[in-house]
Amino acid sequence: MKVAHVITRLVLGGASKVLLAAVKDQCGRGFSVTVISGPPDGSGSWISGDLEETEARLLYVPDLKREIDLVPDLKAFFALVRIFREGRYDLVHLYTSKAGLLGSVAARVAKVPGVVYAPQGHIFRRRSRVPGVPERGPKRALLYLLRRIACACSDRIVALNHLDASEQIRLRLAPRRKFRVIRNGIDPESLLPHPFPPPSEIRKSYGAVERPVLLFVGRLVPEKGLELLMEAVAALKSEFTPLLLVVGEGPYESRFREKAVELDLEDDVFFAGACGDVGPFYLASDLFVLPSYYEAFGLVVLEAMSCGVPVVASRVGGVPGILENGRHGLLFEPGDAEDLAQKIAAVLRDPQGARAKAGEARRHVISNYSVGRMTGEVMELYREVLGNADRAFHS
Repeated sequence: MKVAHVITRLVLGGASKVLLAAVKDQCGRGFSVTVISGPPDGSGSWISGDLEETEARLLYVPDLKREIDLVPDLKAFFALVRIFREGRYDLVHLYTSKAGLLGSVAARVAKVPGVVYAPQGHIFRRRSRVPGVPERGPKRALLYLLRRIACACSDRIVALNHLDASEQIRLRLAPRRKFRVIRNGIDPESLLPHPFPPPSEIRKSYGAVERPVLLFVGRLVPEKGLELLMEAVAALKSEFTPLLLVVGEGPYESRFREKAVELDLEDDVFFAGACGDVGPFYLASDLFVLPSYYEAFGLVVLEAMSCGVPVVASRVGGVPGILENGRHGLLFEPGDAEDLAQKIAAVLRDPQGARAKAGEARRHVISNYSVGRMTGEVMELYREVLGNADRAFHS
């Protein structure tokens, strides 16, 4: 079985983590796996080092980039056609918008037998603040048309939950028959490598021995809602003196640092940068907060829940499907800083109740969101796409 996984950027994030899990599983099954990506562009930490631990081959396409640019996009398209033809792949698995468009059309031109597209959600929700996706106008219409082309050239489209699938069907991105729901999964043990410093030492390193620690993990971009979270922290400062620990990197870091100064939070926000091993940060925190305006799924919510950390998250995308409000944690209305502050205060005022919810959440994740379940469902989808070609599978 020869499979090519194509993604625009191997930057540390949800799509790359899902790709990496699939690649590890398929290499373990004896598949011949190739990962195709755009080149490192300085936009964040890359997971290419993790791929070196597998038997997968990694290819960079120099012109495969996130932004729309006609000449480089055409070069990337023809490069993909050549790679697919020379590789004689049984199936191409595509992730994210640009790789999905160029890769799906290139796979059809190269006559690849099977094409699976996993866009990791769609980008057309209103007020989602996705960079490069306007709320209205000709560019939005063009992006919509391009997504429909990618879906038309794919045999199956992976939706992250039933709401995600229903929204894409309602938007007429593709017919219902093409969609299959595969929820993301994680390996909780991989989040907690041993040995690591005790939580008390981690808290001491950023000056929060006695203060409640709120944790944010994610890319430093507007749709993640970090400015909203800082506004909530400012509102709670007099009562709780919380410290906000920010783990991640991105192009808007300087803007967020300026926002912290503007809100008089210079001593209350700690930027830790990117970190591959985030498990110790989860364990050292009193509360994980996801303030996003847009989340296709919310993989970091799964991570926090699997570590037994209380969670407050915005009611967006696939998050309500993961976290049951009041049972596993608390949800707030996206964009509402006052509601967010109230939910954080509720957790900090009742730490025992919050930990009880966190324990229930951990059991829920372990039972329903394992990485083995996810990769197994991907294999079933491959079988469906290729017409149960038994000779191609050795599981």
